[in-house]
Amino acid sequence: MTMTERAHGRRYLLETGQKVLLMLACTASAASAQNAAPPPNWTVAVGVGVASTSIYPGARERYVMPFPVFEASYTRGTLSFSASMLNGLGMSYFQPSTGLLWSLAVAPGRRRARDGYSVLGIRQEHSAQAQSFLQYSSNASTPASAVAMLALPTRVGILGATVGYYPTTVTPAEAGSPKQVHHGMQYSLVYMTGLPVTDRLSFSGKFQLAYMSGGFASAWYTVERDTPSLPAFAAGSGFHDTQVGVQLNYRLTQRMDFSFLAAETWLLGDARKSPFTQAARSHDIVLQLLYRL
Repeated sequence: MTMTERAHGRRYLLETGQKVLLMLACTASAASAQNAAPPPNWTVAVGVGVASTSIYPGARERYVMPFPVFEASYTRGTLSFSASMLNGLGMSYFQPSTGLLWSLAVAPGRRRARDGYSVLGIRQEHSAQAQSFLQYSSNASTPASAVAMLALPTRVGILGATVGYYPTTVTPAEAGSPKQVHHGMQYSLVYMTGLPVTDRLSFSGKFQLAYMSGGFASAWYTVERDTPSLPAFAAGSGFHDTQVGVQLNYRLTQRMDFSFLAAETWLLGDARKSPFTQAARSHDIVLQLLYRL
């Protein structure tokens, strides 16, 4: 599961649209039962948050990032649109005739660079250890990703499958070497569930198993040649990771909510074996305080 690897765009957090999907499933089921569509509904929220994540997928080093929050969503009947500084843009549609949920999300991408990383557009220097580890490696940058989902709401949760597109530019360390663009793909099976605990507290959870294409593997996990810190490694297609995520939402007042999101990710296959991967297991945490206008 994937923060958007945000200001960096973290893939680790629950994918864009999960909360919308869960809310939409309930709304659509109720509307279908009443045989009438609910009126259009706007929701806008602002707030503050803090996230803890790794400096790139598979890295051992981490950072803590405070960030402003802005979220907006619009729902009309069984169609919903969302926009978020953290998760990007999303669209969801419930098809009453089949009971299926369709969604499309466009979110910030991710980046691995030799000299540093970016937090809210501000460049941060790597530690001396990270610079030494990456100094002869290629840079990899995915400016944005697009993920489509097809899901089926059931009594025990939402079962779904996703297809994600990750165009990634790889820039070799050697001066004059040409850049390469890899059209990476990821496919995953997803299970999501959500339930109210009290009238103020709600819980949602997600499990995901992801498979990567050869283009994705080459862009992020291949080491083209031996360096002082990284042996050459040719990564191929295969399972990429498995992820478990949970989110708690607590309504402080009629307009103010607090949310806690945590995701644990285990890299698999060549993603785990790659010399770039220092930590095959990673966790990500996001805390948010939202005020609904």
